[in-house]
Amino acid sequence: MRILLTKYSEHRARMGYLIRMPQLGMSMDKGEVLSWEIDEGTSIDEGEVIALVESEKTTREVETREAGSLRKILTPEGTTVSPGTAMGILADPDEDLSTFEDELGQPLSEAVIENGGTTGSEAEVSASGSPDEASSEGGNQSGEKANQHSTDVRATPGARRLAEERSVNLTTVSGTGPGGVVTEDDVDDHLEATEDDAAATRTVREVAETSGMQETVGRRLGESYRNAVHVTLNRSFDTEVLQNVREAAKSRGVDISLTDLLIKSVGKCLKSHPEFNAVYEDGEHKLIDEVNVGVAVDVEDGLVTPVVPTVTEKSIEAVSTARSERTERIQSGDFTTDDLTNGTFTISNLGPLGVDNFDPIINPPEIAILGVGRIRADGTMSLSLSFDHRVVNGADAARFLDSLVDMMTDTACLLEFFSEGVTVQPGPAEIPETNEINADLSDREIQVENQREFAGRYHTVYGSTTFDEPESVGGTGTAPSPVDHLLGALGSCVSLTLRQVAENDGIEMGGIACNVTGQPENGPLEAVDIDLRLETDVDDTTIEKAVTKSERACYVKRSLSDDVSFSLEWGRMS
Repeated sequence: MRILLTKYSEHRARMGYLIRMPQLGMSMDKGEVLSWEIDEGTSIDEGEVIALVESEKTTREVETREAGSLRKILTPEGTTVSPGTAMGILADPDEDLSTFEDELGQPLSEAVIENGGTTGSEAEVSASGSPDEASSEGGNQSGEKANQHSTDVRATPGARRLAEERSVNLTTVSGTGPGGVVTEDDVDDHLEATEDDAAATRTVREVAETSGMQETVGRRLGESYRNAVHVTLNRSFDTEVLQNVREAAKSRGVDISLTDLLIKSVGKCLKSHPEFNAVYEDGEHKLIDEVNVGVAVDVEDGLVTPVVPTVTEKSIEAVSTARSERTERIQSGDFTTDDLTNGTFTISNLGPLGVDNFDPIINPPEIAILGVGRIRADGTMSLSLSFDHRVVNGADAARFLDSLVDMMTDTACLLEFFSEGVTVQPGPAEIPETNEINADLSDREIQVENQREFAGRYHTVYGSTTFDEPESVGGTGTAPSPVDHLLGALGSCVSLTLRQVAENDGIEMGGIACNVTGQPENGPLEAVDIDLRLETDVDDTTIEKAVTKSERACYVKRSLSDDVSFSLEWGRMS
């Protein structure tokens, strides 16, 4: 980008003008003359580069507005001055330079800035002749700076008014009016150009005060981050066993959460790896007898970590009760320091917020913390163990995670945590794979395994799917039943067939929702009801014909026995 300098002379008969430091952006406070491209006394044509200048943000070439000779350099190379400061004089070779003294505001001999990098207010004093005048020079940093030399510039009243309102230094605006007069349009064009090149700004909307709790937590975690040598290891595992055990407990009236299972598993693991059930104080690694697990809780005033004491001595039902009571007190603000002290290990669960894994910060003086991620669509979860490498090493942490994952994928181990009799029937997760499965299956070719009870899986060319029966008929209720699979296939066939009919008939069709209900809940299938919800603006008659076509064309529906009654209704999505 090149900048075309304006002729700032107010003497009509005089040829030439003062070359001034341009405004390179709205936030520019000063600029440096990097180089003069021609020597003093050398002639130059209109539109050629005469100098190279630099602001805090960018470098620009300065072009001449008219032909002439560089008669006088006022600002030597390497000198820093405010925008609008006279850098040199371009005039005819025989022009009397004393005619520029009125515009300079001082004798020509005093207008030359001393070579050697004069900056800031010194440059302004040199260019204007007095400290008071210098205080009004510069960029757009204040209204006073914007008015520097403005009264010397020929401008229309409207241009002066706009420049004052928008804090624009008129000496930096190129005038396009008669004889170089600055017009309102010139000021607008200048504002647009400088705003495009302006630096980003930050406007404080409000100042949010931090609570005492936030300050305390921030101070402690800041000390931990600075002092402890944080290292984090990540490990993923399949949560199917963990979820099966929780569902089995719920079915028997034992209300526990996955967090409770995590706390108990961590507690048992800490007994096997006592170096992690510890604190680091006064340069000493102190192993603790009690296993007190803290669980980070997010509240309005910050992060609070209630501690569940003696985890290994409690059943999982007691752990759940202790955790719930402390969490309720934290959330209501009715907690005491007893709820928060003497933790030996901490769990931070960001899974409910959709986080896969993260690097949790150790809660001092503990030496480790476990971060818990979300359960992903494939049933896996990530654990992130941050530990203090001053106390334990990476191999120790890897073994800890390995032991923890082994516990949480072992049904028998998890069931030992309960005081009441909770059992988990063999389900799809526990059906072993067989080496006899044919991997070269084709479409509409399925192989089925049923090795235990009423559960099993079938294999297709696209992958494997589990099936089970409800507990009421001897299954575990942990997977869809064969009838469920049939109803799903029926609903899929109807919706896809309708989509095909709509495309063939030129019907605009958005979303299709299909609700399939089979009756009765158990035993042989006697009736099927399908409720279609369609996203379309097409008239009812056209849609009714399309739905009827799709029902007749659905090959899965045609596979139903005549003894099974079938009904299909449709409506529009609301």
